[in-house]
Amino acid sequence: MLRLVRFYTITGGREVKAWLAPAGTTYREAARKIHTDFYERFIKAEVIKVSDFLQLGSEQACRDAGKVRIAGPDDKVEGNEIVKILI
Repeated sequence: MLRLVRFYTITGGREVKAWLAPAGTTYREAARKIHTDFYERFIKAEVIKVSDFLQLGSEQACRDAGKVRIAGPDDKVEGNEIVKILI
């Protein structure tokens, strides 16, 4: 109804934050919601679907299973993802 997507960030393996962005938001634009420097210095994002993370239990398990994908600055946030911004 509001056409929003939700994505998550994890800091230090313990702090989880949920973020909302309009549907169609790019990963670079989403990075700006986290910190303005991230937008300007954005290189790529590592993305894990929340369902994969919950099923496998950790970021490393998702990496080992090939469930981490790389998103470029112009790719669109799909929602229900854990996003790690690389600058």
